[in-house]
Amino acid sequence: MKTGKHCWLNKYFICLIFGFLFGLSSTSLLGQYTTQGKDFWLSFGSNNNEDIDSLALQIRVVTLQATSVTFSFTETGKDTTINLPANTVYTKNLDMAEKEATYAIGTRKTSKSIHIQSSANIAVYAINLSQATSDATIVLPTNSLNRSYFHISYILPTPGGLDGYLAIATENNTEIYDNGVLRATLNRGEVYARYASNDMTGRNITSNHPIAFFNANICVYVPENIKACDCLYEQLFPTALWGKRFMVPLTIRGKERVRVVASQDATTITHIGGYVTDGSLNLNAGDFVELEIDMAYDDGCYIEANKPIAVTSYLTSLDYHAYYNMGDPAMAWIPSVEQSTTELIIAPFIAAGFSILKEHYAMIVVPQTAKSQTEMKIGNGSFTPLAGGFWTDHPSGYSYYTMPLDDNGYTYRNPNGLTILGFGFGNYESYYYLAGSSLRKLDAFFYVNEIYYQNLETEMFCPGNFDVRAEIKYSLDASAGRVKWFIDGIEETAARDQITWSKSLSSGEHTITMAARDEHGYSDTVKGTIIVVPKLTGGDVAGNQKICYNTAPDLLTASLPTGGTGKYWYIWQISTDSLTWTDLAGATEQNHSYTNALIDTVFFRRKTSDSCSEAYSNAIKIMPVPPLEAGQIAADRTVCYNSVPDEFTGTTPIGGTGTYSYQWQWSADNVNWTDIGGANELNYLSDALSELRYFRRQTSDAKCGTRLSNIITVNILPSIVAGTISDDTTICRNTVPAQFTGTASTDGTGVYVYQWQQSTDGDNWTDIDNATEQDFMPTDSLNTITYFRRQTSGPECVPVWSNTITVDIHPETEILPETLPPFRSNTEYFQTLTANAVLPQFSSPDLPDGLYLTQSGELSGLLDIKGNATLPFTVFVEDKHGCIVSRNYILLSEVAPPQIFTPNGDGINDVFMSGYKIIVFDRLGVEIYKSDNGWDGTYKGKTVPSDIYFYKLIYNREGKTFTITGYVGVEQ
Repeated sequence: MKTGKHCWLNKYFICLIFGFLFGLSSTSLLGQYTTQGKDFWLSFGSNNNEDIDSLALQIRVVTLQATSVTFSFTETGKDTTINLPANTVYTKNLDMAEKEATYAIGTRKTSKSIHIQSSANIAVYAINLSQATSDATIVLPTNSLNRSYFHISYILPTPGGLDGYLAIATENNTEIYDNGVLRATLNRGEVYARYASNDMTGRNITSNHPIAFFNANICVYVPENIKACDCLYEQLFPTALWGKRFMVPLTIRGKERVRVVASQDATTITHIGGYVTDGSLNLNAGDFVELEIDMAYDDGCYIEANKPIAVTSYLTSLDYHAYYNMGDPAMAWIPSVEQSTTELIIAPFIAAGFSILKEHYAMIVVPQTAKSQTEMKIGNGSFTPLAGGFWTDHPSGYSYYTMPLDDNGYTYRNPNGLTILGFGFGNYESYYYLAGSSLRKLDAFFYVNEIYYQNLETEMFCPGNFDVRAEIKYSLDASAGRVKWFIDGIEETAARDQITWSKSLSSGEHTITMAARDEHGYSDTVKGTIIVVPKLTGGDVAGNQKICYNTAPDLLTASLPTGGTGKYWYIWQISTDSLTWTDLAGATEQNHSYTNALIDTVFFRRKTSDSCSEAYSNAIKIMPVPPLEAGQIAADRTVCYNSVPDEFTGTTPIGGTGTYSYQWQWSADNVNWTDIGGANELNYLSDALSELRYFRRQTSDAKCGTRLSNIITVNILPSIVAGTISDDTTICRNTVPAQFTGTASTDGTGVYVYQWQQSTDGDNWTDIDNATEQDFMPTDSLNTITYFRRQTSGPECVPVWSNTITVDIHPETEILPETLPPFRSNTEYFQTLTANAVLPQFSSPDLPDGLYLTQSGELSGLLDIKGNATLPFTVFVEDKHGCIVSRNYILLSEVAPPQIFTPNGDGINDVFMSGYKIIVFDRLGVEIYKSDNGWDGTYKGKTVPSDIYFYKLIYNREGKTFTITGYVGVEQ
């Protein structure tokens, strides 16, 4: 986004920004100007290499009526008059002398202009032709020109290229301003040409009399750096003609760039179609946003704004896309849809000189609902429906018709309004221009206190009486009420039909509306907003100051005033008692630097004045204070080597302004001092020290200088020698190690504090509770490898540690199996127990009677126990290290199923193993029964025949699961 400056206001000139919003009804077109007229001014700008021999400068005149046309060359004074019949297209190719008299190159003031006058309305177009670089423009009639423009162009090629504009005076003593800077004073017909090596889009070009204003960019790529480049040549609309709604059609090239430039701050843009390539949709005056329209996605682009904007469309460089293989950059002014009119004429350009133009087209933009009412005629022919082209409908409700043109003049009409654009192509050459629209401008307006109604918002007014004066250019209706005035929507009946009247207005924003009715009954309404300023307030001066005796205060700062007109005058004042005030000579800025040294308390305030009133700020006090005293720090000390001393503390300074900053310093020799980084507090905690150091504190006051405290000394003792402990050992799991002993620590202060520590990984250590002696007797049993060390600390000394000893754990013995198989009563029982220890010795003092356990782990015996017996006992194993482990066993009796049962329903032995989970199989291994509560001797609900059947019996005892397999006989 590029930014231009706002309109420049000075005592000679107020730039006026005009803008009308009209609907498209036929009544809104009454009395409006179009791009046809009787008086025109133009000049030609530099084209690429500025070689005038290779240029063809051409003017096209189209007339619907018989007329005489005079071409007057300002520089030579030569006039040429031709007579044209009705419905004529006339082409004037300038000869060498005429080209030299109109070709304005270089930044300078010249007389290179043409004044065209006609006895009847005509349309005038101009084209700047050279091989592979051309562009064309419509020429606006003089009565549509005004005094405020924004330059609109494009990014220059890199390297090289110049952007330019041409400003042509239509009256003597015309002053040309560029962003408020006076550039030239011209007489009628003189041209101010300016060229620059940067894109000047957004510059506000203003004047005290109407001027014609042309873009004259030498050669650009569109987009930037995409070949090839063409010149840009387009007459630009004054801001008085800018609108808010635009339909940008898309040429058969299929891809174009569009620039939107704002005339006012806080302009918001919306669009349907296209996408933003540069800038923002929220603009201030002179800002622009660039969009791209691509036929792959868009049927054109509809743009709308909340404030008047200008829209220009650019054909792109040939190499940018492959939709159409001819053409290059060119620029066209896009009129707002408010600038539509009912009938327009257009004629294409003829290739001349080195030009290679081959194709010519028109695009006619109309409301979509009215496109069928669009008609055309060629030359002297009759109006007929459009033919030879195609319609493109856009979602915005507008349509445009694209059609090729030949060398004839074309007239188009639509009662609902239309605008026309023209373009043409050659190989790497194009032109693109506005072919026709209306040029609506004010024909009724008013002043308040001699300020133009649309400029009222740029002014601030004091409360009081306001004089209103109207100027109406057209004839008014004869009946009463032809002119009505309203303030904030309420009619001022006393001012009805008055051209001048007065009204007293209070502070606030007020809208003044004039409604005029012309002789045809058409109602014209214009509004202006006036801001009557609120009461002026003086702003606030920032706070009281304490300063050192006989010094000057800091800069006296004050906030901006509020209210009033917004244009303020200041004078600072001084007082010794806050009652009687004296102006300070020359102290006329928002803030004030008082340079005199003060020894007594004084007061300051600021008086603010505007054209309405004056107001005062608060008063502040400036108080000189006593001299600065640094304070004391404490105290000398002695610490161990590489230890951190206790914090150095200091008393608070006194005197000065009370706002202190600190810097602690150190020295190795009490002579050369070094600032300590980050030591900026009242007190200081040092890092660990390993050699003699001196310290002091520097205190600074923003006004009262720097002072130093006393010096303290920190002496260094040798570090503690930790001593040793002994020794590594290995113990049985879950036993307590023997006492650890250690030698005494030495050096340091001679006063030692011991702390025994333990770790399970040798890296992370934990203090042992109550283990604070030279030796240590453990009390806790260990079941994993553990490390021990002794920490020694002392006053002012950092802790040190002894060697580390390891207490390892003998491997743990495991007794297998974990559970014993059940026994069967009166059946020999045998089970071998094993252990993973070296030379294990087995024992069990509580074996059940009848069982025996050997030292080697053989368990055997014979038990005569009936029923479900549960026999607990413990087995112990001792390894060669004397470490003992045990395992608790429970020996269970085995379930003994019967070998025969009789499921005959007699109630005796009818169910086999009731209460047990059982699975039954026949002799072939086929599962025939499964139950959690024994077997009733059936298969699929029927009693099985007598035979032998196999089973798997599953049961739980003491939390263990047992499985028994066997067979049972069934007898019926």
